[in-house]
Amino acid sequence: LAHPINLESGSTISEVVVVRPKGSDLKVLDQLEGHVDIMATMIERLCRMPDESDVFPGFADELDVEDFAKLGESAMSLITAALPTGDKS
Repeated sequence: LAHPINLESGSTISEVVVVRPKGSDLKVLDQLEGHVDIMATMIERLCRMPDESDVFPGFADELDVEDFAKLGESAMSLITAALPTGDKS
């Protein structure tokens, strides 16, 4: 993260890992409205701590706008790559 998140516990989150989406992540998209809501939800579903544990609920809300944009772009590029194109395989 360009702008680490300082937690009340005194620890700092300075990096996360973006994982590939699963079918359950794609299904959630049908329930969401608005570009920012979609990005925030996908950031929370696809970002993990470096030890592979989940980020905390509300993680996306605590991100600086620069980090939100970069993580959102990474998450959405993985979603776009996973969506069907109409090609047969």
